[in-house]
Amino acid sequence: MCGIMGYVGHGDKGGALKLNLALFSEISRRGTHASGYMADGKVVKSMAPSYSLALSNATKADFKMANVIMGHARYATHGSPLRMENNHPHVAGKYILVHNGVIAVKPAGIKLESECDSEILVRVIERAGGVQQAYKEIMELEGSLAILCWDGESLWFLRNTGSPGYYVEHGNGIFAASTAEIILDAAKRVGLEIGEPKRFKAGSLYRFFLQ
Repeated sequence: MCGIMGYVGHGDKGGALKLNLALFSEISRRGTHASGYMADGKVVKSMAPSYSLALSNATKADFKMANVIMGHARYATHGSPLRMENNHPHVAGKYILVHNGVIAVKPAGIKLESECDSEILVRVIERAGGVQQAYKEIMELEGSLAILCWDGESLWFLRNTGSPGYYVEHGNGIFAASTAEIILDAAKRVGLEIGEPKRFKAGSLYRFFLQ
């Protein structure tokens, strides 16, 4: 059980910075073995939990300017968090991915650079040439998944019935996280009033991009 969060918007407009930092901190309730984030293509990994990494001045600076953010709080099941390659985000070519869930079987022809099952997903996407192209193969994988993937132009979300995912529109941005409670608690923590989070539908592919 890992925690993921994501954001697409316009930098720090509408209190986005404080909400994103709170979301990144709150996802640690789902895993404290390691954490990491992607901010406008910059990938940072840490063996510290996300609630600690969220306090870093470097994290705050990266989040403040970013129009696209993904965060991950790891509960390690495959691969030691002491080996940074096993931690999220995972990168293959232009694709950057965070994942909550467990992938049980590696497809034939996929070569991994880590011991983490989540890397399978970004390698499948890279091999197919995109998230849309990899959709069928991903949904046929044995296991549970909720993923956020950045391809340099769009932020994609996909889940099956094994892993949750929610999002809310606030101000000029879209904010996503593993659970509705994480989103609501993060907003309450920073004094923002937001709407009721919506649940991502299992099997539906969502695409978010800057307007």
